[in-house]
Amino acid sequence: QGQEANASEQDDPNSIGMALERSNLDLNPFKQKGGLLGSNFNLKSFVEGVDKVATGLDGIGVGFEIEGDVHSAYLFGQGYRSGVASNYQLVGRNLKLFGGQSMTALSKPASWLTGFGSGISYGATFLSMGVLTYEGVQVWNGRADRTRFGYHMGTFGLSAGLAFYMVGQLVLQ
Repeated sequence: QGQEANASEQDDPNSIGMALERSNLDLNPFKQKGGLLGSNFNLKSFVEGVDKVATGLDGIGVGFEIEGDVHSAYLFGQGYRSGVASNYQLVGRNLKLFGGQSMTALSKPASWLTGFGSGISYGATFLSMGVLTYEGVQVWNGRADRTRFGYHMGTFGLSAGLAFYMVGQLVLQ
């Protein structure tokens, strides 16, 4: 008799459960209309978009860094050298004596393009770390593929490792 009462309550169009179903009320704050992030917010799609933006920004940053190196080589050819506070230009006797020397990491003039590109790349790395954190949580909860996460961790680790290696080579010169 207890089951019959429960069944009749569930089928009753005036019950609270049926009223909630009819209203399509979703108590998730990320999905509520006019809620925290709007009615059509999808976290997975958002994270995938951030991942694509990070990849694009990293490519743009590397492009600026390469252009900065080209600009530095041009400045070096014009007689500019790296100083303590800023670049300086060789003139007169110093240009004749030192103008023909090859560029080293210490004499290479600084270019704003290189710094700008590095900043963009750092921002992309920060975004990538956020995506990796999200994917790690999803793998931990059993909602994501471990192979994809492993691939992303591997590529991130390789990029970070190469960056540390390159910075180390510059410091040792």
